[in-house]
Amino acid sequence: MKFSRFKVFFPDSVQEASELLREIGDDAKILAGGQSLLPMMAFRLVKPKALIDITNLGLVGVHVSPDQIDIGGCATHRQIETLQNLPVAFEALRDGMQVLGHVSIRNRGTVGGSLAHSDPSAEWPALALAFDAEIMATNKESSRTVEAKEFSLGWFTSSLEPDEIVTSVLFRKPGELTASSLVEVSRRSGDFALCGAICVLSSQNRSITQTKIVVFGVAETAVRLPVVEQMVIGNAIFDDPVNVSRVARESILEIIGNRSNDEKSGFVSQIAAPDVVNNALRKTIIRLQVEAKRKL
Repeated sequence: MKFSRFKVFFPDSVQEASELLREIGDDAKILAGGQSLLPMMAFRLVKPKALIDITNLGLVGVHVSPDQIDIGGCATHRQIETLQNLPVAFEALRDGMQVLGHVSIRNRGTVGGSLAHSDPSAEWPALALAFDAEIMATNKESSRTVEAKEFSLGWFTSSLEPDEIVTSVLFRKPGELTASSLVEVSRRSGDFALCGAICVLSSQNRSITQTKIVVFGVAETAVRLPVVEQMVIGNAIFDDPVNVSRVARESILEIIGNRSNDEKSGFVSQIAAPDVVNNALRKTIIRLQVEAKRKL
């Protein structure tokens, strides 16, 4: 299908873009990478009368240090995938980018756009939750920091105000010795994830002291599995990993309730999701073991 008619605005600053959002109202949409917005426009699922292009406002920086990564709102998925010397603590970010769509999508799609879109099957909202990321939302007057756990509210719904734009997201390393991974399953390479899991582990004295396990694609937003996390706390990193599939399955079923009755949800919740949780945990423990040996 063809797009409905629209105008394109090229603001010179984030503040000007925010002012345009405020003036035009619900008929305006922010254009960053456009990898979610433009297909929706092509199918006439959304018909904005104005697009506000923010691709040239200097929001593409990615600043990496051993303890944190500060990512600009218009940084592309491909930028993160190809980062040099990415600390092992943040390897889940690269895992996610390697399975996010196809290279052509990763070359254009942006981190801020994915967060603002808040697709429950998307990698970035889940990654933000797993790392307790801080999302910077900016309007004409000021900026505010939104914690990841408060950002995604439901299906394709974020806590952004109508005139706010995601300008950056900050990921912090949770502990001195930390590893992470993301595992997901999809019907074909490049498809949206049926479900996925992210595991972030920190250890001290060869025991796991901090755990974050997040599953996405099974509910209205990405969700943590605190019962599974508690199973892992205190385990020695060089012992055989505990199998968490059964507890993960029970936790996911409790989250999604009656929706497990349909064919797709039943497969995801009872077979696929518990397995990806278990696989993400095992993959992370292997990375943690390698990092621990390297620091001996």
